[in-house]
Amino acid sequence: MLATNGSPACRRATVRAGRLFQHTRLLAAVVLPEGVDVNDDAATMHGSAVRRALADAHLHAAAETLAEVCDVLGPRARAVILDGDPAAALIGLARSEAADAIVVGSLHKARDRTLTRTMSDDLVAGAPCPVIELGR
Repeated sequence: MLATNGSPACRRATVRAGRLFQHTRLLAAVVLPEGVDVNDDAATMHGSAVRRALADAHLHAAAETLAEVCDVLGPRARAVILDGDPAAALIGLARSEAADAIVVGSLHKARDRTLTRTMSDDLVAGAPCPVIELGR
């Protein structure tokens, strides 16, 4: 399973994952930012066009990111868009798909991570499978 957000680090991770797992079926996942609800009918019904437009923009960006990933990985890739807390959403997907591993890109250098907890840390703590963090 490949978790991506379209960042340069995740694009590099996508290429590397494609090379590492050449003969494996891959599931690519994008998690929408927290607070973005693409199924928010209330936003449309109550005239919150700005909220609806923001959700649509995030959904469109996620779809473009996944299209790029699938272009790199080819026909063995399947794509899914999730919402909610990124680590929790990815852990849930990994469980439901019985993923062998979760691959994520990283921008962090070792010295930058001493005081901050990252989404990758949350993944490692709760994932039902190994988490492979591909850095620079």
